[in-house]
Amino acid sequence: METKFKKSPYILFALCFTAYAVSYITKLCFSISMAGMIDRGYITLAFGGGIGTGFLFCYGCGQFINGRLGDKINPKYMVGFGLLISALCNFGMAFTENRYLLLAIWCINGFGCSMLWAPVLRCISEYLPEDVKIKAGTYVSATIPAGTLAAYGLGGIFLDLSSYRGLFVCAGIIGLIMAVIWFYGFTRLEGYIAFARENFSSRRNDGSNEKKVKFLPLLFTTGAVFAVGCILFNGVLKDGVTLWLPSYLNDFFGVSDSTASVILIILPVINLLGAFFAVRLNSKIIKNEFATAFVMFTISLLGIVMLFLFGKYSVILAALLVSVFTSTMLGANTMLLTFVPMNFAVVGRASTLTGMLDAFSYLASAVSAVTIGVVAEKYGWSVTILSWGGVAFGGLVISAFAIPFWKKGRKLLDYYGKL
Repeated sequence: METKFKKSPYILFALCFTAYAVSYITKLCFSISMAGMIDRGYITLAFGGGIGTGFLFCYGCGQFINGRLGDKINPKYMVGFGLLISALCNFGMAFTENRYLLLAIWCINGFGCSMLWAPVLRCISEYLPEDVKIKAGTYVSATIPAGTLAAYGLGGIFLDLSSYRGLFVCAGIIGLIMAVIWFYGFTRLEGYIAFARENFSSRRNDGSNEKKVKFLPLLFTTGAVFAVGCILFNGVLKDGVTLWLPSYLNDFFGVSDSTASVILIILPVINLLGAFFAVRLNSKIIKNEFATAFVMFTISLLGIVMLFLFGKYSVILAALLVSVFTSTMLGANTMLLTFVPMNFAVVGRASTLTGMLDAFSYLASAVSAVTIGVVAEKYGWSVTILSWGGVAFGGLVISAFAIPFWKKGRKLLDYYGKL
């Protein structure tokens, strides 16, 4: 690499990491502020749930759209305008009391937030040298706990001051500052990015190798289509279970809401161990993303079985066992949402695939958020935990079935990349 670009890959990744972490601040403010908005009579609990669902729906639909656009449009504009839209929506939430405007604004925010992930992964896939790319694919998982902890930290400050509006304004300011930093930083890196496209990216600058293959047939011929099934099961265990963890701990052990919230905040940090373990396992030993996902689902299933058998005897043991299967699910998620799509960079479809998979992941999370509550209320937590085991087993089976197809599929992608 030319000496003048020696630090550029790390600067680019720092920009991507910070931008995506900031998006978690701008997307979590409503969840943190909802209780205060209900207390003031601006919304009801049911309407607040509707706003959350509207966000998820628009985010999921946006991933389908922006994933495809992310392969066509410069990430500088996709990410920058996504941050800008999200920041403005947070300002709007701070100064609006009409419930229907709140719903509309937060749905727009869902679409704005969906403009970030796919282009960020494209930057990692196409603009970084191989040794930095693997590290970046691992560390990008840390954006989730970093953004979550920052959002809840700001929430603690502003909600203690009885100012949910202040939280939205602060998130809006942070989003605006990050948008400016992103536009400025990416502009300064344009020379390096041109260099990277010539030297690191196997995607042709003229797009010729993209025109020779169709995305949907390629999903089936490479075996990547199995990632859709895996990500649905993964989304239930990674996000759906986390959402209901405080209720489970409260009902089973009488844990206070504040203690459960602390566990909920710490959990994403613990989950990072699963991502690091999965990447290490895949790069050093297994070298097949679906095989690594199979191992993650297997460990998750064992953790759920242990939770069913022994978790009821100790709240600490229960929390530890939950952290086992949620951390391994972040490991599987890293394989499915980051490393599988990276292989599609050679045909210019990394952004398209990760956007589609992220949309299905959020769909699973949204559906499971409702169904887990229904099952727990009607049949109790023991049956609910068994249902989680069934979900883990489903992911295990699909990932196992995908292993030989993906082994051949990666060779096919390499072939198309050389056309």
